[in-house]
Amino acid sequence: MTLETRSYQGQGITGTILTECPLLKHGEPCGHNFSKHESRWKHFLDEHTIDDVPALSGGDR
Repeated sequence: MTLETRSYQGQGITGTILTECPLLKHGEPCGHNFSKHESRWKHFLDEHTIDDVPALSGGDR
């Protein structure tokens, strides 16, 4: 998983931004690189299923 830390000077705020999708797609790393203002949730919703999340895909549903 690729994370980027951004500091906003003069505001005392530091943010952590997900820059690459950490999920699997068909058993392989997705590898999607997010653009600066791309909605991460939209990529997860449109491009992935529960089977792409190992912690959620096993066992009874």
